[in-house]
Amino acid sequence: MWTMEKLGRPGGVIRFLFVYGTLHPKLAPPCVAHAVKHLRRVGNASAPGILYDLGPYPGAVFNGGATAARIRGGVFRLPKSLSIAAQVLRDLDAYEAIDTSAPAGALFVRKPITVALRNGTPLECWAYEYNRDCDGSRVIHGGRFERAARAWSAARRRSI
Repeated sequence: MWTMEKLGRPGGVIRFLFVYGTLHPKLAPPCVAHAVKHLRRVGNASAPGILYDLGPYPGAVFNGGATAARIRGGVFRLPKSLSIAAQVLRDLDAYEAIDTSAPAGALFVRKPITVALRNGTPLECWAYEYNRDCDGSRVIHGGRFERAARAWSAARRRSI
């Protein structure tokens, strides 16, 4: 059982990652599977924001509660070893096309957000936020990419 002490931010280090799309172990492509395998599931969670369908992957825009919309995903614990956790984050940053030398031009940015676990407990996590204009992108209503991806895949199979 996860206690508040275990869910805290020991030493000022964020130990959790909120995933809502292709970083989820069920959806991770082979090029990032080596990093994702180090993550340990904590549970389902949601964060305030809007999830967009960007084609092969989603993009989240977190808004800190400015709207009632929620992005639904999972929380995963980073490895206990700080050096392994740092390597996992570097690998995920590379996959998400984060450019630390020019973050304004990066496709995604990694930022700390507060999510609500299924039982309502708040938890600070890292999350990847889409860093481009979403005008013209379809909103994923309900905020769950996995379900949207399955529906899209099923519709595509029916049209073949």
